[in-house]
Amino acid sequence: MALNLSVETNIESGELGPDGTVVTKRPPEPPLPPAEVAMLFPHLEIIGFLGRGGMGSVYQARQPRLDRLVALKILSPEKQGDAQFAERFEREARALARLNHSNIVAVYDFGEVQGRYYLLMEFVDGPTLRQLLQTQRMAPEEALAIVPRICEALQYAHDQGIVHRDIKPENILIDKQGRVKIADFGIAKMLGPQREDQALTVGGQVVGTPHYMAPEQVEHPRTVDHRADIYSLGVVFYEMLTGELPLGRFPPPSARGRGMTIDVRLDEVVLKALEKEPERRYQQASLVKTDVETIAAQPASRPAGVPPANAQSTQRPSAQRARNLAIAVVAALALLAAGWFLLRDTDQRHLKRQVTYAATQASVQDIVQNLAQQVGLGYEWQKSHDQTDPLCRGWVNNVAIRGQSCREALDHILTPVGLRYQVEKGAIVLSRLPAAVSPGDN
Repeated sequence: MALNLSVETNIESGELGPDGTVVTKRPPEPPLPPAEVAMLFPHLEIIGFLGRGGMGSVYQARQPRLDRLVALKILSPEKQGDAQFAERFEREARALARLNHSNIVAVYDFGEVQGRYYLLMEFVDGPTLRQLLQTQRMAPEEALAIVPRICEALQYAHDQGIVHRDIKPENILIDKQGRVKIADFGIAKMLGPQREDQALTVGGQVVGTPHYMAPEQVEHPRTVDHRADIYSLGVVFYEMLTGELPLGRFPPPSARGRGMTIDVRLDEVVLKALEKEPERRYQQASLVKTDVETIAAQPASRPAGVPPANAQSTQRPSAQRARNLAIAVVAALALLAAGWFLLRDTDQRHLKRQVTYAATQASVQDIVQNLAQQVGLGYEWQKSHDQTDPLCRGWVNNVAIRGQSCREALDHILTPVGLRYQVEKGAIVLSRLPAAVSPGDN
């Protein structure tokens, strides 16, 4: 599954949403047959239909020239004559173009063909979080590994002035390397001074998904900000821990373990994210990440060397606090060091994998991105462009790579054009070679 689509929600009557609000959804029109899509996009090989939502349909495709799988998203047929929806679709493309993060599905291209708007996006080879939740009960440790990655993506988008507004398990993907990707910023609301007057809802109605929407998305849709995403994250977190949705008067996660032990400290994190009033929630996704990672790094069991709470102590309280703090600092540094070595070793294993690539002509950036995808690494497009533009947009003729390791292939492609690479957090970043070793220097 590549990515999922936003669900348009009209507040009229029917299904119950947060706090008893009533929500219904318009049934989507049938998607275009793949054969018709192939006629509209002759430069793509349409492999098949993946899914649809309230805004459009998604197809798996292949770019023959780059030998790259992509996801093609097309606006629903019944929306083509609706100027408001066309504007929303155009806004989605521009919003996505601003986002370059390893935990966000990338957009490669967008436009319009014969009156049909489309997005060409990264294909994520892996299940959605919804599919994982449907096939097995998720261990708390798995949730603690996934949530910080979601927080990183949301914080990055929020820092760019973009609110997702439809965070749910269907829009969270896990690829075969275990990397988390957030999809479908199709109903993102642009913020910032230049967009303060822009509040594109559907005739004043709400856009979102029942049960995952923050209360203010129903009650005050024109004033929703990034804290709505934090509420939705809280719903998803609760569901990952308990297998249930936090509906009505719900118990804290630790009371719904069902055979699994859920750290009681997570109750405070989840319940704070689910506060009805935005002012009482976490104000930044990064704060959720910090609290979750702190809990994950400090198990609920008593650390070695720390006496039980009811034990008699001859130390002064200030001395005890200093000792406990020293233990926590040492443990945190050890965890960071272990994580760094593990990440470094993982990156090196990726670079040792063999790759294959052939093209009559291709840009450096497309070659690097293709090689990275083959071995399970990301490619930091924006950071690379900032450091190397226009070198990484240069063309390479008659590319033929067969049976080489990814490391050898990258050196073969990059060194002649004066570039080098490094791997940062599982993603390849390009930079210029130092002047002393640039091609042509004596």
